[in-house]
Amino acid sequence: MFQSYFGSRKTIWFILAGIVILALLALAWRIVSLQKAASEAVPEPVIKIGYCGAEPEELCVLSFGRDVDENMVVNIFSPDRKLPTFYLKIKRAAGESVYECEKDKEVQTNVFCYGDMVNLQEKMEVSLIAKADERLIAAGGFTLKAILISESSFAESSGGTSSLEATVGETPTFTGSSNTLDVTPTPTQTPDASYPNSSYPNSSYP
Repeated sequence: MFQSYFGSRKTIWFILAGIVILALLALAWRIVSLQKAASEAVPEPVIKIGYCGAEPEELCVLSFGRDVDENMVVNIFSPDRKLPTFYLKIKRAAGESVYECEKDKEVQTNVFCYGDMVNLQEKMEVSLIAKADERLIAAGGFTLKAILISESSFAESSGGTSSLEATVGETPTFTGSSNTLDVTPTPTQTPDASYPNSSYPNSSYP
């Protein structure tokens, strides 16, 4: 009787010990797997963002502008549809500001970001931050050399005259959708050529 009793207890202890060992092995395997995954995970590189060229293909800034509410509008060219929804952080001498961004409904590659106005010739660091996980997507340094004024804003200040202008510096070369802040070039008129009557041959000339 005693032998069967101690034998059954011994069997139970062996079973419990086996369960504990298996649990420890599973835990150790899980820890090793997580460490390996963490070591193999390589963070995506931060994109360096600058001004767009005449025919932009990569993420870049098309223009800095001003809307009717005196907000600065940053027009960004974003060709990658997989790029997550983002907002801007602009750091300058006066501090750091957040700019909310939204895609143009007509031209999906155009993104407009709105925030505090920046002074001309002021240096700033622009960062694109993913909304979902606060990941830094892109960053770049800029000096505000020109501000594009929206058509409606300029019309109000000029008594209803519909026109566009860029204040100081460079003239942007890229034109986006109807919502893009564009610059209207001033046409140069060429006078019609006129010739004096003496330059024509005499009708009586044989």
